[in-house]
Amino acid sequence: MPPSARREQPRSVSHAAVFLVGLNAATFVALLVLMRGNGLMRDERNVYASGRTDVAAAREPSVFLQDEFEVPPGLQAQTTTWQGYIEIPTGGGYAFSAVTWGSFDLRIGNRAVLSNPPELTADRRSIRADADLERGIQPFRLVYNAPISSQAKPGDRAPRLMQLYWTVPGGGEYQHAIGRSWFYPTRPGRVRRAIALLWRVKMGLPVVSILALWWLWIHAELRARPMRKTEESQVA
Repeated sequence: MPPSARREQPRSVSHAAVFLVGLNAATFVALLVLMRGNGLMRDERNVYASGRTDVAAAREPSVFLQDEFEVPPGLQAQTTTWQGYIEIPTGGGYAFSAVTWGSFDLRIGNRAVLSNPPELTADRRSIRADADLERGIQPFRLVYNAPISSQAKPGDRAPRLMQLYWTVPGGGEYQHAIGRSWFYPTRPGRVRRAIALLWRVKMGLPVVSILALWWLWIHAELRARPMRKTEESQVA
């Protein structure tokens, strides 16, 4: 085999490796940026004794709240609402669970799925409920009320805790947080759903790249063997 042919084989494989690494990195960064369009709209309302109401809105990736806040003067209630749409990947029985400190009400579509009544807000607790859901995009709304003590004074610290998990059909007892790719602030179109799907399978891209690189290496080896045999016969 000529020296140039020997160099061409590993060089082609190394060039393919560099290309695939760059492609994976570019794809991941692009998906990371595009996925900012997913999530839920979160509205936070502070209601005061004077009748004033302060509202702050933001987009959040999921239902996860765990912190404390300083009680301002005259605060009577604080309500946090997550709303938008959720994608149900398959029809069947789902188990929803929540870790919470405060009252809340979760609705998917037109049905109440999970709730914690105001009389059961004295401490942190876990709640679980089952729901049969149809596959597809359904409206999602969760309203959470922070547990503000009637004895609270301005400057006191009040806890906020609201975490939501699910177990999909066939998932056994394993539960996990509902990720950003399953939530949409508005009803999604085909492009937005395709982006979310690519995000869910993103870990498969490196695997496919490794298999492609392995195939290229095998192919290069098979092409090189006849050239080696020809060279050996010429030397003999």
